[in-house]
Amino acid sequence: MHPILFAALHGLVKGYALKSAPLKDPLHSVVVAPLREEYAYRAPLANAAASGSDDLLSATAFGLAHFDPAEPPGHRAMRVLDAGLGGLVYTRAMRSGGLADSIFAHAIHNAMVGIGGTVARKRAAVRPIKLKIGSKK
Repeated sequence: MHPILFAALHGLVKGYALKSAPLKDPLHSVVVAPLREEYAYRAPLANAAASGSDDLLSATAFGLAHFDPAEPPGHRAMRVLDAGLGGLVYTRAMRSGGLADSIFAHAIHNAMVGIGGTVARKRAAVRPIKLKIGSKK
């Protein structure tokens, strides 16, 4: 599967499953953060020969950069692991299509997390109507 498609699907499923809150700042989440983070973590690898250890080191640093001490311990570990795996996907996108593909994969992932969470929250707010057939006396 192409890494951009994988990033989009992963973001949608993750947002839906976690009922993620709407993006607080969509411009930052979908434009600024992917540009800043991909230039910081993937650009140094762009001109280097493909190396599994460099890719893993970049993904690990990316995951650790998403560590948030304010979150509960289990959430912290999952967030770091999820971001690290995302880093591997974005590196794969960069290796297959350049830095622009890595930025796009990251941006589409972040956007899809927000969309998935919005859909899940709207579905949870819609309660099925229970019809009463007949009357009880």
